[in-house]
Parts: sequence; C-alpha cells; structure tokens
Amino acid sequence: MAKKRKLSPKEKIKLFISIFLIILIGICFGVSVMYGVSQDWIGFAIYFSVAIVISAIEIPLYYHGTIYECPHCGNKFKVNPYKVFFTNGILGIFGSILSFGDGSDSKYAKLKCTNCKKKDWCKKHYN
Repeated sequence: MAKKRKLSPKEKIKLFISIFLIILIGICFGVSVMYGVSQDWIGFAIYFSVAIVISAIEIPLYYHGTIYECPHCGNKFKVNPYKVFFTNGILGIFGSILSFGDGSDSKYAKLKCTNCKKKDWCKKHYN
C-alpha cells in the first residue's frame, strides 16, 4: 500500500481555499443554468462570467509550487499552470480536490521539456 504524504499547514490552507473556490464555481454555474433555463440572459451572462473568472483564479493557485521532471534528461522545470490544466483536463484538478488530498491525483503530465524539447509524461514534484 502506498504511503500517504502528510500535508503541511500551508498545503492545508491552499486545499481549503481550493475547495471553497470550486464550490463557489459550482454554485455560479448552477445559478447561471437556472437563469439560462428561464431565459434571463443578463443573469446568465453575469453568473457564467463570474464562474469563469473564479476558475481563472483557481487554476494558478492549485498548480503553484509544482515542478516537473523530464524522464529523458532529468531536467526539473516549471510550466504555465494553464498548460498543465488543459493537458490533464478538468478531471485532473477536480478529481484531486474531491479526493481530499489523499494523493490520488495525477502524478504525471504530458509536457514538452524546456531542456531537451521532447514531449513526454513528466513526473510532478512539489516544491
């Protein structure tokens, strides 16, 4: 059985903020759907826009302090958080948040190394 990694106090705060923002995003999307069904397009546009803005804040917060290691040359590098998010997909971030930090999130992302320029599954390391 894999050994669970202990979360530092800073990581616990980051996890709490991420869960709060994801719940807020869900509420905004839900309210926007309600406005859309009732054909109140101004309310729909407002709540949908708020959900998108909160998502744009959440993505860099979640990937802050993460570095990746190239399997070919061993180079460790940082990557744009949006690139990692769209590589792993939406389940990459929401799946790991909803697992409450038990280590079940993706340990790899398919990225292009900044050193050797090869695209492969790079291992995630926490800074």
